[in-house]
Amino acid sequence: MVFVISRIIWVFLRLVITRIRYGSPAIDLVRSDLEDIRQTIRQEKKKIADAIEEKRSNFLNIPNISFHYVDKEQVTNFYNDYFREPTIESLVSEMATELSCDVKGKLPQIIEAKVGGKDISKWISTIKLPDTSLNGMFLRYQRETIKKKQVTIGLEVVDVELTEVLEFQKIIEDLRERFDLRIEKHVLNEKEATIKEKAAENTLVKLENASGYVLIEGQFKVTISGDDYYKCVYRHPVSDYILESQKTVTISFLLNKVAIEPHVAGNYIDSVGQSIPLRVYGNVWQPINREANDWEFKVTPLAVY
Repeated sequence: MVFVISRIIWVFLRLVITRIRYGSPAIDLVRSDLEDIRQTIRQEKKKIADAIEEKRSNFLNIPNISFHYVDKEQVTNFYNDYFREPTIESLVSEMATELSCDVKGKLPQIIEAKVGGKDISKWISTIKLPDTSLNGMFLRYQRETIKKKQVTIGLEVVDVELTEVLEFQKIIEDLRERFDLRIEKHVLNEKEATIKEKAAENTLVKLENASGYVLIEGQFKVTISGDDYYKCVYRHPVSDYILESQKTVTISFLLNKVAIEPHVAGNYIDSVGQSIPLRVYGNVWQPINREANDWEFKVTPLAVY
């Protein structure tokens, strides 16, 4: 049956080519069809690019967040290492060992002080350096890594190459409308499924090759994993393009129950088995591996909110 379909499509293409070659009036219609396909593809690519850019803009402009989970020690260490800002202890230690010195610290608000003479104890006892909250540390760190493209955004977006899918659909439509040729539905579905799986290659390659830090948002289903953990799972929409393989691509991460922030701990208990909107900033623990038949993309979270 597949051979018959291929022969029908080939005959149709030969007919189109012949008409074009001999200047048939159908040439304008064929060119119009092709241009429609190209225009649709351009629109879809722009839609994907716009969606990722919108995510990037939204992340950059978040004023504050309410953590569901945060690795406090790592966020603090990353922040201090990234911005190279001295701690109060290092400043005080430096000032205490110098009777006369210029003190300059690069902090969120620049502090400059001129200390002279031997009596600095009063100045040290009254100085108050501005504190940065964990919320502020994380948001600033997130913004800077986004700006410098040090974190990957948009892996949860499906990016498919639609050219062959649209061409196939157009050919079948033309066979039906122009030549009244009809092909059995289950055969068409099988062929279209094969083409769609090929179209999903862009997304699958990204999910296979991803590494480092990622920032993902979506509807995550909350499940229980063992006695101590919640497992949050996002069903990737690329799964709809690989139905023939009967595989489901997911993005997941684990949360220790005792590490959940108290103000949302009860919500997680009530949300088991349901999907909730989450954003996760984390490190790729394990990308998908098609050779090993592993379709789960695993992330180790730095923060979830």
